Amino acid sequence: MSAPFGQRLAAAVAARESNIVLGLDPDPMRLWPGALAAAGDGPPEQRVARTVLAHCHLVIDAVAPAVVAVKPQVACFERLGAQGRTVLGAVCDHARERGLLVIADAKRGDIDVSARAYAEAFLGRTATPYGPIEGLGADALTANAYMGADTVEALLAVARPEGRGLFVLVRTSNPGAADLEDLPTGPDGVPVWARAAELVAGLGGADSLSDVGAVVGATAPEHVSRLRELMPRTPFLLPGVGAQGGRVE
Repeated sequence: MSAPFGQRLAAAVAARESNIVLGLDPDPMRLWPGALAAAGDGPPEQRVARTVLAHCHLVIDAVAPAVVAVKPQVACFERLGAQGRTVLGAVCDHARERGLLVIADAKRGDIDVSARAYAEAFLGRTATPYGPIEGLGADALTANAYMGADTVEALLAVARPEGRGLFVLVRTSNPGAADLEDLPTGPDGVPVWARAAELVAGLGGADSLSDVGAVVGATAPEHVSRLRELMPRTPFLLPGVGAQGGRVE
């Protein structure tokens, strides 16, 4: 059994003296020129798969010494068809070879049986009459708690015994986040994002750094201080720096 995810994350941050996560969102129309030679011959799905894989390898190799993890956006690989899933697995393998943690950005959340299948696919393995089938082997998975705590608990039931973690959407970076996440709830008018933060804090493990993290958009810095008060032991994944307008400051 692996050490808890919170411990592994803390150790990686200390060892690399970095808390930067590399997002991998490959666009087939905007790949590094150096990757194009990998296309070779064959049908489009094979050529683009080889090129995307080469692109991701080049990006990982360029920044590996400065980052602690990679965060592949699963949808960017899934849209490439069956070849895309193979490429995603190869990209994750390459990141691990470079000593990096892997956060699968899939934002999954569903009822118990479906959530368990998602967790097995990304974080664990699936039992079959013929032997287990290994999943992606990511170190953590982004999760959506919109349907309630039981959906996150179902993911954790697979993740925690494997030493894997979750990053649950709390206050996201997209422009429309306020449409729902800022709405007041209950007689005290606490916003939805604060309720989500309370849920995340309650699900955290016993370690000093929880194995249930929070996705907190860097585009809404006015909420970060309050979120830290609500989740003092929770690692924050802060998307939105760069293209979405968030700033490191």
